[in-house]
Amino acid sequence: MQQRRLGRLGHMSSVLIYGGAALSEVTQEVADRSIRLALESGINHFDTAADYGDSELRLGTWMPTIRDRIFLATKTGDPTATGAFDSIRRSIERLQVTRVDLVQLHSVGALAISTGERHPAGRSRVRSAPVRKGSSPRSASPATG
Repeated sequence: MQQRRLGRLGHMSSVLIYGGAALSEVTQEVADRSIRLALESGINHFDTAADYGDSELRLGTWMPTIRDRIFLATKTGDPTATGAFDSIRRSIERLQVTRVDLVQLHSVGALAISTGERHPAGRSRVRSAPVRKGSSPRSASPATG
């Protein structure tokens, strides 16, 4: 599997990303086969979201054995700082991890269209989010927040 450096992190990410939406309504057995195949194929970047049904729960059972080998991303669709933070905390619990590597805001376009404004995701809104330090100029680890 080809890999490329992801941003300034230095993480060598597989050029294919595993999309957790595929796990939204499958059994753990089906999820296990899919995740195993992805790992065996060299995929090391996994993307999921709370909105993807049972995806985070399906991936969570794997985290104790694969967390140190993968880049883990999740999303929130909540446009408020408090709501987004709570959403990410719940995702972390379902994923059975202490942090994620990337937090993405889902449906930003819909938010901008419905409100006529861009989401004001500034430093203070994600400062204490449990995200890998240095993953973004607007994020920090809880220890530095």
